[in-house]
Amino acid sequence: MTALGAPGSRAAGDIAKEGANRLNVLIPAAPSSQSLMARGMRERGAENREVFDRTGLVYGHEGRLKQEIPDYPMKIEAPAGAQVGDEMKLGEFADHPELFARMPHLADQLVRWTDKRNPMGRPVAKTDPATGTFEFNLHQQDLRPDAAKLLQYRIGQDEGFSGTVRHGYDKIKADIDNAAATARSSGATGEDLDAYLAMLDRNRTFMADTARAKDIKTADQFMGIRSAGNIDAKMAEWRAKVPDLEGRFPYARHAAYMPNKAHRRPPQFQDTMVLPPDGASPDEIVRFLANWRQFGSGRGP
Repeated sequence: MTALGAPGSRAAGDIAKEGANRLNVLIPAAPSSQSLMARGMRERGAENREVFDRTGLVYGHEGRLKQEIPDYPMKIEAPAGAQVGDEMKLGEFADHPELFARMPHLADQLVRWTDKRNPMGRPVAKTDPATGTFEFNLHQQDLRPDAAKLLQYRIGQDEGFSGTVRHGYDKIKADIDNAAATARSSGATGEDLDAYLAMLDRNRTFMADTARAKDIKTADQFMGIRSAGNIDAKMAEWRAKVPDLEGRFPYARHAAYMPNKAHRRPPQFQDTMVLPPDGASPDEIVRFLANWRQFGSGRGP
C-alpha cells in the first residue's frame, strides 16, 4: 500500500477533495516526499492546519507525524449467530484492507460480545483493562464508531502516541503528577523540560479552577477531552458517524460532528494536555519532550 501523498499514491490535493467517508483512524505516516515536506514546513513555523492542507498529513499533539486511513473499503458487523460472551478475532468479522495491510496484527485483536449499557440504556463499547480485549455490544447497529475509537486507543498505545487519562478527578490529578515526575526523572533538561512542566501546571490549575467554579464531575469531563490521547480516540469516533468529510483537518475545534457543550469539545490544538506514552524509557521521554515542543502542540497551533 502506498502512503498518502507518496510517489505513486493519490495526490494530496485529490485526497482533500475526495468525498469518501473516513474512519479517521490515525497511524504513523510512512516516510515519503510528503512527510519530508511536512517536517520542513513545521520546522519553519507553519501551523498544523497548513501542513495538513498542503501534504494530507498531520502532526499529533505529541509531535508524531500521522496519516488518516480511509474507511470506505471497511466492512464490519456482528456475525450471524454470535452470542453474548463469545470471543473472536477482529479480522473474523471486520474487513479493513488498508488498515490491516499496514498493521496486520490488528486483525488478531480479540473481541468479546457483550450486552453492556450505560445508565441511559445505550450500548457501550470499551477495552477490558485487564486483558486488552475489545468489548462490543452485540446489539449496536453501527459498529464503526466503536471500532474507530477502540482501534485508535490501541494504535496510540502500540505506536507510543500520547498517553491517555483515566476518568475520575483524583485519577487525572495523579496522571498529571506522574507525567511531571516521569519528565523530571528522564534526564531531560533545558527549555523542553521547562515548557512541558509549565504545560502540566496550566492543566493542573485549569482542573482545580473548574472544580471550584463548577463541580468535580465537570472538571473530570473537561480534562478527559483535553487529554491528547483521548482526543484522538474521540475524534475517530465522532468522524466515523459523519459521511463525506472530504479529508477535513482532524483537529478542528468547531465542527458539526462535535458535541455542542464546551466540556465535551476538545480545546485548541496548542491548549491540549499531552501525557507521555506508557512504558517509555528515559531516552524515549527525552525524545518525546523534544518532539512535543518542536512539532506538536508545544510548538503552537
